[in-house]
Amino acid sequence: MSPDQLKQYHYLLLIALSIGVQICLWLDPAIAVPNAGTVIENQATGSYQNDNTEAQTTQSIESDKVTLTVAEVAGINVTSITVSEAATTVTNGGSYQGDGTINAGDIVYYDYLITNVGNDPTQFFIPDSPANVSSGGTFDQTNNPIQIIAYKLTGTNVVLPTPVSVPAGGKRTGPDTATGTTGGLLAKNGIIPAGGSVTIRVPIKINSTATIGQSVSVTIGNTSPNDNTAATQNQVYLNNNNQDIYTQDNSDGTTNTANVVVETIGTPANGTREASATAQATVILPLVQGFKSVKLTVDADNSATISIGDTLTWTLSYINNSSTNITNFQIADLLPSNVAITSNGAQTITINTAQGSTIPAKNSSYTGAGSLGATTNNLLSSPITLLPGGVITVSIPVKIKAGTPAAIILSNQSIATGTELIAAGVKTDNVDRTTTNLPTDVIVPVDSVLQAQNNSIDPTTATVLATSPTVILVKRITGINNQPVNPNDGRVLDAFVDDPGDTNDTRPKWPTPVNSYPVGQTNGGLVKPADTVEYTIYFLSTGTATAHNVLFCDRIPNNVTFIDKAFNSIPVGSGGLPGADRGIAIYRNGSLNAYTNVADGDIARYFLPQQEPTYGDYAQYFPTTDPTKKVCNGPNDNGAVVVYLGNIPKADSPGLPNTSYGFVRFRGLVK
Repeated sequence: MSPDQLKQYHYLLLIALSIGVQICLWLDPAIAVPNAGTVIENQATGSYQNDNTEAQTTQSIESDKVTLTVAEVAGINVTSITVSEAATTVTNGGSYQGDGTINAGDIVYYDYLITNVGNDPTQFFIPDSPANVSSGGTFDQTNNPIQIIAYKLTGTNVVLPTPVSVPAGGKRTGPDTATGTTGGLLAKNGIIPAGGSVTIRVPIKINSTATIGQSVSVTIGNTSPNDNTAATQNQVYLNNNNQDIYTQDNSDGTTNTANVVVETIGTPANGTREASATAQATVILPLVQGFKSVKLTVDADNSATISIGDTLTWTLSYINNSSTNITNFQIADLLPSNVAITSNGAQTITINTAQGSTIPAKNSSYTGAGSLGATTNNLLSSPITLLPGGVITVSIPVKIKAGTPAAIILSNQSIATGTELIAAGVKTDNVDRTTTNLPTDVIVPVDSVLQAQNNSIDPTTATVLATSPTVILVKRITGINNQPVNPNDGRVLDAFVDDPGDTNDTRPKWPTPVNSYPVGQTNGGLVKPADTVEYTIYFLSTGTATAHNVLFCDRIPNNVTFIDKAFNSIPVGSGGLPGADRGIAIYRNGSLNAYTNVADGDIARYFLPQQEPTYGDYAQYFPTTDPTKKVCNGPNDNGAVVVYLGNIPKADSPGLPNTSYGFVRFRGLVK
């Protein structure tokens, strides 16, 4: 109740007390300001006894009525309700965003409740920025603006599924008029009744240089003083460059019980009011950061891709960027189940000069298996004190186990613990060779695996290549008339000659030295009838897995006759009939052997012209394949050489194993 209203009540009460009659005076016991337009009506009543009458009757008396009309009274109150860390999905979050504590680099939400403590519906003007952010925090209106997150028009608080952002320059909550639907942040819902409220959120970035125990305070609304006392609430509005929170009335046609419009915009009783409030957050975690990368350090199959048998090295670094010692500092790392510590020992450890000259001892029983918390996952033999500016780096070489599924993603994230750190520990964030602005002494090894970089702390990953067999063939002419040099034109046929149109002849997995294999030329030069031509077809398994059931076919070219006795002088291969002619030579496992031309149990066979090779001829190797399916591409018009090479293992490294490459050779007579 306003001071003027109280004076009126006191006046009436004095009148009643001065009359020597029984009198009843009704007063509203409530002290809250009634709604604008409310009529306060008051009348005194009483009685007296008339002794002059025979019946001594009692006579009633009453005064005339007095009325008051409650004017519009603006009112606003702002209070801090919560301060909390934003989720990991927030824009421009810190390295430890979403871990449940307020750390250096985090985005922190400061939430405030704005309440209409006046007696008439009003709008609120919401500023585009806080009035003040203390040292250690930064407000970013572009990426993390102030937002309305909830409002209350009746007894129920409505939480907005999608917060409403306040644009540059600030904006009111409601429309131009009470009956309008557009124009404000919340449109018609932005007209807040007496007792209603709006909840706003102010995102603040805690600076990366903030230290443990530092408080970051944020003031929303610009009043004087800004000390959270009653003096900061419901003040007469003074314009302070869009940093104010204030009431902004609109013509709503408020009337009293006599249907008289009592809307009095601009009058002192309805003056625009402002308020402010201050909240603070305390940085809990010393600025310890962890970084992790992974690199292919031993490419066992020389595939230039991550595959089974390869060695990966995880490199992790922790830096204490605060001015506080981190005592009992320990690092734990649970390795993926598809890798194992290499036989050459476990991790290696280095430190920077700020940490000192003593290198901590590694945990000799570290396996990376089990569960976090087990001593076998601790990287250090015992905890250390990580000094301010100290950087400790640990490298962990691991080998990808046999049987690892194709295309599996190996994921790893280390956790550091210490007395001064949060209970959940400090996790490593993934980095790679493209990461910029890393702290001094945090080094990412050259050619580390690329990682997806974002604002969240993510595990470091490496994808194992899907195992895939691949066999390549390179065909060359390697002799004319059993000579390495063509006698007709002098063309050299026993040296490596690159075919520019064929990339297979220069694959890195051929035997060393380079350019010593495969030899021969795709153009053998000039020949005459009755000349002998030697054809050599080289094979190499270049994939990431063994190639199974390799079946080779080469059709004899027209104008050439297969020579069935070409290699009778070479040692016979296993499985053939003794004394049979041998026209097919095969080099494999470091040996050159000759094979018969007939179906007698060895791996090679010559099919006469018009005798079509089918998978039925090799049913013991291909029991589920259509037996009528042809082995060779195209018709067998002039004879064909077919060889079952079986399983060819992948070439793990140049020249090894020698079963991963070889050649098939035959000779023909020019017609």
